[in-house]
Amino acid sequence: GGSYSEEESGLAKIALQWILNEAKVAGLKIDVGQYEKIVLDLKNDGVAGPDAAGKLHKSLTSFWWIGEIIPKTRYDYETGLREWYIPFGAPRRIPEGAFIHQSVLERMARSDYRPKALPDKYEAEPLVENISSRST
Repeated sequence: GGSYSEEESGLAKIALQWILNEAKVAGLKIDVGQYEKIVLDLKNDGVAGPDAAGKLHKSLTSFWWIGEIIPKTRYDYETGLREWYIPFGAPRRIPEGAFIHQSVLERMARSDYRPKALPDKYEAEPLVENISSRST
């Protein structure tokens, strides 16, 4: 994905917010003013803020399919072996008990969105906001 208009970047802002918050925990210095402007849109200047209900783009189009026909290896948790496979656009495996970001659960609560790879058992990972001056 990428190269979408700012108005359609609400879902991407969730990922960016998570990445920057994790980077801050790891010691990266973040410009709070720019973070609040670009990620959170606290200045209300038309920049899209994080939005779990934002437009979902289909990224697997045209040339991206080339990567889906190249054989890859993956670890099979059931057999304990590495195996070769060709993805053909199949959803990636998410193991039982994985951490799923709260934004996925928010999106599921608001719409008919149901990720194909979502395991039956998972842990919800809340967003921990530690950059903004509005942090609690």
